[in-house]
Amino acid sequence: MIRGVHTTTPQSTDGITYAQKISADSCIIHWQHSATVIDRTVRMFAPTPGAKTQCQNTTLILRRTQLVPHSDAPHIIDNAASDDVGTLVVSNKRLYVLCGEHTVLEITALQPAGKRTLTAADFINAYYHRGWKHCRTATVSTTH
Repeated sequence: MIRGVHTTTPQSTDGITYAQKISADSCIIHWQHSATVIDRTVRMFAPTPGAKTQCQNTTLILRRTQLVPHSDAPHIIDNAASDDVGTLVVSNKRLYVLCGEHTVLEITALQPAGKRTLTAADFINAYYHRGWKHCRTATVSTTH
């Protein structure tokens, strides 16, 4: 390349796969998965189209999450109204959701449908204490 001479090498066709287009169903969070899988899903679909769930008949887009260490998970699970996956838990002004394999995910930013993105603390102040306290998240219906 320094002397202005270069050769091209064609790309091998061995092992080529086609990546399917991302569908609306691909963005749905399945809470029976572990917190690690869900955290990766949130990051994969950020910023758009966003990983989605539903609570109180409102679609929520999870914008940022972080894993909760296994050592902290039992304490959070014990404070939950239910031990069902998808259950929201507020502890020390932080928002958590119970996931599969007895894991817990912290939600640090989320966006209710048609609203702006909120920090977890803002969401707790605006929504959680107004009837969302006993909310259990569910799979989003994507019927068109």
